[in-house]
Amino acid sequence: MDRLDALVARKDKDGKTHWTRIGVAFPTKSGGGWNIYLDANPIDGKLTLFPPKPRGNANDRPNSQAQNAKEPDLDDEIPF
Repeated sequence: MDRLDALVARKDKDGKTHWTRIGVAFPTKSGGGWNIYLDANPIDGKLTLFPPKPRGNANDRPNSQAQNAKEPDLDDEIPF
């Protein structure tokens, strides 16, 4: 396995679980462990590692990523 996605789970008021990817894990060169790179820290200190899902179909992604796929691509250019 060449990488794992680091995700956190959050339950909404209906009890449905939503997943948010906050980082990625790569095996060490020696193969004896994993290096984890986080873009955010989980509030409760718990994260879950999963193999990455295919990117081709939004229906194959965890819920939060499928929702993000529907959002427009935001332009970071400053208008002034």
